Amino acid sequence: MPLKGELSRVAFVSPDVRIGIVIVADPVEATDKGCTITAKRMNRAFTLAFLSGTGYPPNSDIHYTVSSEMTNDFVVKSDGKGTVRASVIPFPGKKKEGTARVKITAANCAPEVSWKWGSI
Repeated sequence: MPLKGELSRVAFVSPDVRIGIVIVADPVEATDKGCTITAKRMNRAFTLAFLSGTGYPPNSDIHYTVSSEMTNDFVVKSDGKGTVRASVIPFPGKKKEGTARVKITAANCAPEVSWKWGSI
């Protein structure tokens, strides 16, 4: 059974065709007014997350806030299709576990996701 936000990789292989896919069976995802944010688990403890978002204004500075032990604000540039991508390490201090919250904000939307990280 996959963990919340965990990637599962599947390959279909035959003599003529090779197809690889990635499935996230239980995504960490939120949508607000047409904008979507997804957090993918990059390690078992979820101390590294890959964030992707869609529906943002194209070619714009997009602000996002990461809260765990501390709160930090960052800026990422959306691409020509309004997609954003960022990596998050939610534990800047000495805690061994906690809850991370990430909010990606644009003028028209502000979806927020959260996940537990650390001990499983």
